[in-house]
Amino acid sequence: MSSSYRSTAVVAAGACSLSCWLAAQAQEVYWQPQVSLTGTYNTNVELSPLASDKVSSQGYIGDAASLIGIATPTSQTTLRPDIRYEYYPQDKSVDRLEGFLDLNSQFSWQRDRFTMLGRADRLTDLSAEQPEAQFNQVNPGLPTTPTTGRVIANETRNEIYLVPDYSHALTPLTNLGLSATYQHLSYTPDDAFDHVDYNYYQGRPFVDYQYNERTLFTVGVFASHFSAMNIDSTSKDYGGDIEMRYNWSPIFRSTMEVLYQRTTLDQVTPMPFFAHTNNWGANFDTQYLGQTNRLKASIGRSILPSSAGSLYNTDLVRIEYDHDFTERLTFTGAAMYEKIGTLASNFASDTRSYSSSGIFLRWMMTPVLFIKGGYSYIWQKYQLDPNSAANNQAMLQFGYIARGRER
Repeated sequence: MSSSYRSTAVVAAGACSLSCWLAAQAQEVYWQPQVSLTGTYNTNVELSPLASDKVSSQGYIGDAASLIGIATPTSQTTLRPDIRYEYYPQDKSVDRLEGFLDLNSQFSWQRDRFTMLGRADRLTDLSAEQPEAQFNQVNPGLPTTPTTGRVIANETRNEIYLVPDYSHALTPLTNLGLSATYQHLSYTPDDAFDHVDYNYYQGRPFVDYQYNERTLFTVGVFASHFSAMNIDSTSKDYGGDIEMRYNWSPIFRSTMEVLYQRTTLDQVTPMPFFAHTNNWGANFDTQYLGQTNRLKASIGRSILPSSAGSLYNTDLVRIEYDHDFTERLTFTGAAMYEKIGTLASNFASDTRSYSSSGIFLRWMMTPVLFIKGGYSYIWQKYQLDPNSAANNQAMLQFGYIARGRER
């Protein structure tokens, strides 16, 4: 086991222990286990742009997960551990045991509020380089880590992402707060050419102002630092952002954010580069949670660290729609498109476009047993490569999911 993976596991365990310890008094604990077996067929499982390298393969996936909740009068903590094994008979280089852990904790006191969002995972390179279109179940607001899209045989990615946030009510309408971001990403075995290990830190003081019952404004300033671990590359930035959150109704809300960022890029390897850049970002998110219809959508530009070895512009469009035809039959449709490009026009790096979409139907055969079928399409294109790559995937899943929490 690598020291990088041990560090990741220790930090993730510490964050979860802190959140669970804070929620320990007068607690109500509930859990919803889920197990499934999935069969898939892929026309180009590794997304190779060359016809001679395409591998059509069946895949078999065993998955065991659980939604765990800890509730107290002042807190709500949700954990979702997940263990999965993927087996591809025609492409055994991508077989691997994978693990995930999502965390969402919220604590409220008379004038103070603390939240901790987090994600830790250990993924095969195939899963890491081809993110799904659907939103994260526990933390839909956490960004998807930008990747290079290049799948390496027998490669494993370790990641931890933590976002703590604390705010204090100065007046009934005004809050003063501080949030932070920590991300650690590493690969085993080491591959500095296509998969750069890095640490990323950001601090952000902010002020909230409740304009009216529906509208909340937030103004913040931030500074961050990116440091690659297996090449000589760093990025430092500072800037500011303005955010408006609007509740159209108790089940329908939207958020709009704009930001400005001044970045210093300093790289020695793989080739020397130094520049100061001025960059912008803007994001619009909306969510509707009805009884039979649920919609999540996000569109905008973010400036995020990437395993390509620096900070990159990430233009993203993502949408997910769920509809309950009956109590037993549910439809899910999801699609995402992202374009990852450099912050500086003269920075030597290949722009990558990636999209993923899928449609799925799930039928509850009994209150706890289900069958699910679906189709997914994945597409990828590099600006400097004349060929694009695509994969068609069909899937059939059988599973068990326990009843949810009784309210």
